[in-house]
Amino acid sequence: LQGGHSGLEIDRGRGNALKLFARFLIKKAPLLQVRIAHIDGGSKRNAIPRECGAVVCLPPNNLEALKKAAREFEGVCKEEYAIPDPGVSVRVLEEGFEAPGRLLRPELQDRLLDLLVCLPHGVITMSPDIPGLVQTSTNLAVITTEEGAIVISTSQRSSVATELVTASDTVAAAGRLADAHVHHGEGYPGWKPNPDSPVLGKAKAVYPSLFGKEPNVTAIHAGLECGIIGDRFPGMDMISFGPTITGAHSPDERVDVASVKRFWELLVAMLERAEGSS
Repeated sequence: LQGGHSGLEIDRGRGNALKLFARFLIKKAPLLQVRIAHIDGGSKRNAIPRECGAVVCLPPNNLEALKKAAREFEGVCKEEYAIPDPGVSVRVLEEGFEAPGRLLRPELQDRLLDLLVCLPHGVITMSPDIPGLVQTSTNLAVITTEEGAIVISTSQRSSVATELVTASDTVAAAGRLADAHVHHGEGYPGWKPNPDSPVLGKAKAVYPSLFGKEPNVTAIHAGLECGIIGDRFPGMDMISFGPTITGAHSPDERVDVASVKRFWELLVAMLERAEGSS
């Protein structure tokens, strides 16, 4: 799958490899007696998972049926994600794996697949103040097989602190219903956009003199250091700007080198103006 930044691209409708894996296997595992030995998917909590794979065992006479089911499911996915994620693929491979020493207990496998299917993923609410801006979302991000445990990681984002808590509690409730051990890690506090920011006013005033056009000021759905700083120093006036990056949090991530120079020029000009007015 394409994957991508779990904030910036969470509203693009791209596929989540963990969700698709569970959607496929929850139907086919009971019919074809598929047992999971090892499962891994995703890479980072702040990235939409591109891939999910598992080592599984099943009776030899069911192998061709599993391959056929995978081809059919790939066709379904290609149709559903023809626009947002057209490169989706589903494969059953026979070679390159050692015989697993352990398999998930049937009841644990059922609970795992139920949990992956039930865990929310995607946009929860849109901003009522800024058209087109995601306000709150959740990302089902990573699953790993560790010694004696299956570990699932998710991340929630919101510019509204109370909605962030509610989103996290929703995910935790699903985990507890599956009899999982739930742990909340530290995250990014919310940082609401301030269109009347004095620092933003300075940036908007300097920008045209450098680049001959008005700046495009926008808000993004992403965790930023500004949220952490603002949590420690309430009321601090801040903006965030930087070079142009595409494909963030994926193997396709790139930075526009020319934009690094423009970013630096804007920063220096803003500091010079601030120094001159002090």
